[in-house]
Amino acid sequence: MSDSKNKLAAPVAGGAALAYKFRPPLPPPHSIQRPRLLSGTLGANRYSAVVIQGPAGHGKTTLLQQILQRAKDAGTETGWLTLDMRDNDVSRFNTSLTTLVNTAVKIHPTNIAPLPYGNGAVDHLLQLLDGAGGPVSLFLDEFQTLSEPVNIALFDTLLERCPPNVTFYLGSRSVPDLARGRLMISGRVKWITPEEICFTAEEVQVFLTLVGLHVSKAEANAFRESTGGWPAVLQLVQLALKGKRIGRSTLLSWISGFQSELRDYLADNIMSDLPDRKRRFLLRTSLLNRLSAPLCQAITGESNAQQLLEELVVEGLFVRPLDVEQHWFTYHLIFSSYLNAQIESETPQDIQSIHRQAALWYRDNNYPEETIHHAINAGDLDLAADTLEIWAPQLICSARLQTMENLCELLPKAQISMRPMLAWGRTWALEFLNRKDKAGLALNEFEDIVCSLPNSITLSKSLKILKGVDALINDKFGESMAWLEKIPIETRKQSITSFFEMGALANLKTIQCLYQGRFTEAREFALIGESLGYQGEAAFSGAYSTSLVALTMILSGELKLALKQLTDEYNRKEMIVQGSLVFAPLSTVYGFALYESGNFVAAESLLSDNIDSISQTLPVDWLILAYLVLARASAQSDRSHADCIEVLDNGERLGLISRLPRLVRAMRRERIRIALLDNSCQDISLLLDMPGAATDGNLPDSWIYFSEDCNDDKICTIRLAIGSEEPELAQALLESAIAAAGTTGRVRRKIKLMILQSLLHLTSMEKMLAQQVLAATIELAMDQDYISTFVDEGPQCLELLAELLKNTQANSAASFIRRILVAGGYNISPLGDNDKPCALIENLTKKEQAIVKLLTSGASNVEIADQLYVSRNTVKFHLKNIYAKLGAKNRTQVTNIARRLLLV
Repeated sequence: MSDSKNKLAAPVAGGAALAYKFRPPLPPPHSIQRPRLLSGTLGANRYSAVVIQGPAGHGKTTLLQQILQRAKDAGTETGWLTLDMRDNDVSRFNTSLTTLVNTAVKIHPTNIAPLPYGNGAVDHLLQLLDGAGGPVSLFLDEFQTLSEPVNIALFDTLLERCPPNVTFYLGSRSVPDLARGRLMISGRVKWITPEEICFTAEEVQVFLTLVGLHVSKAEANAFRESTGGWPAVLQLVQLALKGKRIGRSTLLSWISGFQSELRDYLADNIMSDLPDRKRRFLLRTSLLNRLSAPLCQAITGESNAQQLLEELVVEGLFVRPLDVEQHWFTYHLIFSSYLNAQIESETPQDIQSIHRQAALWYRDNNYPEETIHHAINAGDLDLAADTLEIWAPQLICSARLQTMENLCELLPKAQISMRPMLAWGRTWALEFLNRKDKAGLALNEFEDIVCSLPNSITLSKSLKILKGVDALINDKFGESMAWLEKIPIETRKQSITSFFEMGALANLKTIQCLYQGRFTEAREFALIGESLGYQGEAAFSGAYSTSLVALTMILSGELKLALKQLTDEYNRKEMIVQGSLVFAPLSTVYGFALYESGNFVAAESLLSDNIDSISQTLPVDWLILAYLVLARASAQSDRSHADCIEVLDNGERLGLISRLPRLVRAMRRERIRIALLDNSCQDISLLLDMPGAATDGNLPDSWIYFSEDCNDDKICTIRLAIGSEEPELAQALLESAIAAAGTTGRVRRKIKLMILQSLLHLTSMEKMLAQQVLAATIELAMDQDYISTFVDEGPQCLELLAELLKNTQANSAASFIRRILVAGGYNISPLGDNDKPCALIENLTKKEQAIVKLLTSGASNVEIADQLYVSRNTVKFHLKNIYAKLGAKNRTQVTNIARRLLLV
């Protein structure tokens, strides 16, 4: 291992060290204004996005700078973000976007009023932008570096939903999908192509005049034809003029050489004029992605590196500062590529030593990611691996999982095998990212390392916890608990690694108690896990713990408290900033709680926005919950059922690909439930016998997976028995299941079983008995607002409730029944005068007004999306806001209220 390992400080990531990313670089000297392009991009609220696309050297960043300055001069709030490959980490990208928006609107997150159903990542950013009060222009340069699908989807969602006062300006070498999709068709995106960026003859003439070369219009036209108007050429002209290589008479003959090899051209016309000292400085520093004076001094020995960098900027030598203070600089890609080729040709023996010097400087200044990349290029794999091993716990705890995975891919297996904590971090990242095959191999390699160190009690414990997590992710819970049952949870002050591991252990014990129906113990374990996550700054495991606390409440009869705590947690600043992967477990359970309480549109919007990250990172119980709730919420908000079936298809597809038969089985049980409600029962029972859904039944009979609390095989069998008119079987199953639910305190499950019992009585022509059971169920459910549990049982249940309402004297019970009926879209008596809204709770936006008009005309979500050139998820997002502003619970109420308020 590297002998410098003991010099490594605890690494940091992001923060002030990356402040330059949020500042526009200074414009190059003698840059000319582009009024022809500026006038088409600064119209008031004309576009949601302006995409400036072109290869390197086409002046994208300079044009972005000019647009930003014009926007500032007009009083527009602005923000700048230079993206790089590291922003493909989901958590980091979310943090970068949040910082960008906060910088622009200057509203601290704690000063934002919480939304009624909590702030997700996108909701939070939209609320910040909407609260700006005036126009906002946000600039994202180097957009082509973004490739992670989850991040691209998050940005597309933000762009599609952004308020009309916001415009995004994107600089990109490649054409992003949004410049070719529905937003482009709808006229909300302007695409400035490479041909448009190139200079016209008039702009060429202006520039040449500016740098002291007066030419005629014909000469400017000839120049334009010779170079294609490529902006980078003008910088070469400026340098050639300074070197007195050209004048008006020699301009065209000089530039004709431009069509030949650019590398030779730069060598003959720029580098040959430089003093050796400056040339050496350029070559050695060209291996750096970004430059600072202390870093350059470390690898060149130049004590006046700051002065040299500033001179290069003034001379226009393809060097630009990244911040106003001129602490950080970068070379233009064209120039750095040329310089890289030169040093490889002239002094290849120096390259590794330069990278090593850079790695050591970055290490000593706590830039771990840069340290690792330069160390690898230097061939110093020990330094790279040592740095990543120390950084690993922080990456895992903060959910920088993709960064951990990608950096490990750069290292040989032998380097990882020599470092237990590096192997530990790699295994956790792969487990959390659901890379099952890779995670299994990584776990085996970590086990080999631990076995080679038999006296390490700490590592042995770490291995057992990882074994337990791996078994859970592979849906082998019995095997999981066998690894963990003898490990005590330690709550004393300890390292962040131990806090993280103990939090994970507490979560696994919570899950065991939930399966067993031991809710008091489950809650205590979850609270312990939550506190351990907080102490260890482990956002990911802490989010799991919080979701498990809420699950305990929902299943045991405390839905209202669970919903309140989830809303508070979702609005917490720390969670807003952390990123999509941290949101995933919370989003799943929050969507579940919203759905249970009858907030179908809010549940659908939340889960639609997060389903990609949920599918990428969560164990099967969370997947079952997310897909079931999303499918049911989609069916409730859009009666066509098209979205519902698509969600079930996606869930089943994920289960088959990921080898999760329990997920496949849950999706098929839901298809059976839907078929029974639609009276299309032919052959539906065969669904569970088809390939892909066989489970090993590794839980004891009295245990129930928490995701299957109201949707397990037993309840499915009861539904089928009721549907096929087998009352004796259904009644026997119901009696034993209700008794078991009562014994274990499974309140939600008991409510569901009693509803099914009332429907059994109804099909057996025992209507009075059916109403008696249903009335008792209402008493059990109404204090905690378990609304969807009734709605899910369809028209028969709603009809029975409507009959029960006529004979219900208690106001509280009657009110609860009415709320169930309204949520289920049942047509009850019109609202009375006291219920009739006098005014909008909040004014509708133009987009919301358009959706209300389409909705009241009977358009489905798909039809609304097609009409407005937006995604179905964006329609759902706007519907959530419309329902809240109108105080409506379903489409029928939206239509009635909109007509009363003369909105349509």
